[in-house]
Amino acid sequence: MSQPKSLKKPWFHILLALADADLHGSAIAREVERMSLDRIKLWPVSLYGSLQAMCDAGLIIELTGSNDRPKGESEKRRYYRITRSGRRALTDEARIMADLADRALARVTASGRSS
Repeated sequence: MSQPKSLKKPWFHILLALADADLHGSAIAREVERMSLDRIKLWPVSLYGSLQAMCDAGLIIELTGSNDRPKGESEKRRYYRITRSGRRALTDEARIMADLADRALARVTASGRSS
């Protein structure tokens, strides 16, 4: 069985931010900062480069219809939505990370007993 390809770190956080809401770019950046407890900051060049690459990869889509954005929001803001493929990639990566965290805790706990 082949190992699934890991998501780039910013991509994981962007998908996580979009997992329960469609957001525009700066809202994604704020949500990533909030969820990461201010440990991850997506600068505009990195954010918008990632968003374009993720659209190209089919992980997210840009919402282009006027009915796709919340009422009263500017047409200038570009909103994004996670796709089924993006949700699958996020789920796979979260499971890999959870398994890794479990292994790390097991090792720490085991090595703590021998000290």
